[in-house]
Amino acid sequence: LRRVAELAAGEIADWFVAHIVESDGAVVQIAIAHRDPTKVTFARELQERYPPQDDATGPAAVIRTGQSELVPEITPELVRAAARDDLHLELLQELGLESYICVPLKGLDGSALGAITLVSSDAGRRFGAKDLVLAEELARRAASAIENARLYREAEARAQAARVLATIGDGVALVDGSGRIRLWNAAAAVITGLQGSDVLGKQAPVAIPGWSAVSELIPVATGGESARAENIPLQIGERELWLSISAVGYEEGTVYAFRDLTDE
Repeated sequence: LRRVAELAAGEIADWFVAHIVESDGAVVQIAIAHRDPTKVTFARELQERYPPQDDATGPAAVIRTGQSELVPEITPELVRAAARDDLHLELLQELGLESYICVPLKGLDGSALGAITLVSSDAGRRFGAKDLVLAEELARRAASAIENARLYREAEARAQAARVLATIGDGVALVDGSGRIRLWNAAAAVITGLQGSDVLGKQAPVAIPGWSAVSELIPVATGGESARAENIPLQIGERELWLSISAVGYEEGTVYAFRDLTDE
């Protein structure tokens, strides 16, 4: 978005500003650009002195409603209405704002990602319907880039988690709310001798001999509690295993982590 701001400022608008919605719902400005760097410094100082308060219009409102805003002409009356005091009015007038567009950044599912704002400070450049169409197309492409970047980051995180599960020495299993085994890492197969192909998708009591009896002995931590391990005997075929097992429950099921204490 910062790169888009640098490219757009001066080409399709005098000012380009980008806001995004953080994971906690806060609306944060992440980019502001103008052909003249001193203007950007002035605008940032103005925002620090007079941070946005009214969300009835502007990026916060556009993000909330999902509807674009177009003000072809920013009249002196509009500037005076936005000013909080005489000094604020003088600073706003110094910016020389003439015309304004703000359009939402929307995800593929319609979720609010943020907003981009285009402002003209040139009396010869007034935004109209065609400029609004251009801004909305720019926002569509920017939103697509944001979603692609987030999906890539999520995919990387999942891949890293998968690599960790494949290499750690502790067995890890996920049993969903219906009692079916959805995850069985390599260490779980080594410790128990039960391969993933033998247990995945099956009910835990069917796939793991004696599971019905021992699962009741394992305390399940919830709501941020510390998981407490229990030493549990498990008879698998002719092997008697003693496993140290802890469990953590969440909305989709229960995660079990265990290690082999049989020799000890």
